[in-house]
Amino acid sequence: MAPQETPVTVPLPADLYAEIKRISANENWPESKAVLMLAKLGAKSQKKMEAQLHSSYEAFMNESDPKAKDQLGDEMIRSIFGPEALG
Repeated sequence: MAPQETPVTVPLPADLYAEIKRISANENWPESKAVLMLAKLGAKSQKKMEAQLHSSYEAFMNESDPKAKDQLGDEMIRSIFGPEALG
């Protein structure tokens, strides 16, 4: 059985649309394929980030050394809120 497709219409910010146009021109793709490829890449990236966060959480919870646990906690905070989260 072939995968089912669902058409979706969403407004895009101008800067994102410009990036889609650039990618579609560089790859010689229709804009719809560029949107699809970026969406797939974003979904894959999100899953990877969630797996890394889960792994970091497990390491944090299993760590018994207070200094190492502090460092792992800081790494989790940075992974959630960005590298500048702790200054």
